[in-house]
Amino acid sequence: MASHVATRRAERLQSYGLPLLFVLLLGWLLIGPLWGQPGLPNSADGLLHLHRGAAMARSWAAGIIWPRWFPDVYQGLGAPVFHYYSPLFYLAVAPLHLLGLPLDLSAKLVLSGFFVGSGLATWAWLRRLLSPAAGYAGAALYLSQPHLFREYYFRGDYPQVLALLLLPVVLWAFTRLYEEGHWTNWLAAPLSLVALVTAHNITALLSIGVLVLYLS
Repeated sequence: MASHVATRRAERLQSYGLPLLFVLLLGWLLIGPLWGQPGLPNSADGLLHLHRGAAMARSWAAGIIWPRWFPDVYQGLGAPVFHYYSPLFYLAVAPLHLLGLPLDLSAKLVLSGFFVGSGLATWAWLRRLLSPAAGYAGAALYLSQPHLFREYYFRGDYPQVLALLLLPVVLWAFTRLYEEGHWTNWLAAPLSLVALVTAHNITALLSIGVLVLYLS
């Protein structure tokens, strides 16, 4: 009995613990510098997205769940931001900010959480298609792509970062749906696509083309 329990623990560690530890190590290496100093890098677009996250939090505090107009953006001129721009980053940052966390810390937590989720999804997707070793290699390669570094530290288009980090989640979810028609997969696959669209619409448009080619 004891040996059976030990075997199950070892299998659970190999299935869940080691991939999580691996992705956390990647996070320490690749996005650790974001946590090495207060604030966020002085990027081209980062401050804009933090302002929008703050505007979303102020709207929620005023009882407006889906704001059609942000009066304080663009130097007080205002703009109908969500008529044309995907809101997922702001929807994720706003509740953390309302809980009392600073905007920069809220953004770091959101980016780090999506980073970990993306790494685990990449590992699970490629493990299913190829092998566990391919999952580890694919997660390392995908999360270390130069474009993500450019966004983290120089350009600061955080909504696009979320969309790129969600792409492996979409591929994993639709692969599961293709192989197993369980109701949970029928739910997870479209929800992952909805998350991608609400993260960054242009990236979602391009990614849907990739998804169609992948599934065809």
